[in-house]
Amino acid sequence: MNTPLNNLMGLHGSLLYNGYQIISAPHMTERKLKRMCRSKKKRIIKKWLKNPKNYIEKPKSELIICDLNHTIICHPAMFEKIDHAINR
Repeated sequence: MNTPLNNLMGLHGSLLYNGYQIISAPHMTERKLKRMCRSKKKRIIKKWLKNPKNYIEKPKSELIICDLNHTIICHPAMFEKIDHAINR
């Protein structure tokens, strides 16, 4: 269900299951430090931590469950797993 509001929020897919709408949101990621500098100086470390090239984006395995409007929000990778489990 791609409504204009979902497109505005950057949401991709949605699925209805047991009264809950399951929505996939690609921004549900966490940043993990890929590499770190070898320097021990705080000034250099701060520069390294600001550089986005030193991080890798991994999808979160968590779900956000909102009982107020019966929605579940998750990353598209998790959405595929849920979809596969429901439609077995």
